[in-house]
Amino acid sequence: MKEVVIVCAGENFSVEKLRRYSAGAGFIIAVDGGLKILNEAGIAPSLIIGDFDSVDSKLVDMYPDVPKKAFPPDKDFTDSELAIAEARTLNPDKIYMFASTGSYVDHSLANIFLLKKYEELNISIITDNSEITLINKGITINKVKNRRFSLFPLGKIINIFIKGSRYNYAQSNLDVSDQSVSNVAVEDKLEITFDSGEILMVLFDPNYI
Repeated sequence: MKEVVIVCAGENFSVEKLRRYSAGAGFIIAVDGGLKILNEAGIAPSLIIGDFDSVDSKLVDMYPDVPKKAFPPDKDFTDSELAIAEARTLNPDKIYMFASTGSYVDHSLANIFLLKKYEELNISIITDNSEITLINKGITINKVKNRRFSLFPLGKIINIFIKGSRYNYAQSNLDVSDQSVSNVAVEDKLEITFDSGEILMVLFDPNYI
């Protein structure tokens, strides 16, 4: 399967983006209260999953033909992680998570660190104004001029090169405390390469500076 969209119950999302990404997805997972978000956007889920503590049972009953997987509130994994585990069984090329950040900072951080835990699955978090991804082997992004981005090393980064930005790097080493915040691409192509390590990248939408 090419793409899976996972919709959680956070606040930081764009309905327009959700509709656009869902239109191209092969499978859509509603995570608990994420069902309300999908319902209001007019998008039907392929699966409803979670402990159902943040979604009205009447809303769940509106989807009698959609498979459901219920879990107890007391468990070893968050509903978001259970959704990722389910998505993994579909062997997707890409997973997009929506409404996975918001006012609950602990849940937001937990979801962001799922990108590291499941790095082999190629997961991105799509917010209302940015995309959060994990880089572990370098990246080239085209048509990116004037877009803002920030980098957060998850440990030692060896021999990093950044080309095409306001603040370029050449043969530098970074540690977890060496964030590169609010950099800006100044060319159409942005190149980030390094020999080893992992970086969380926040790439903001065009015109969001």
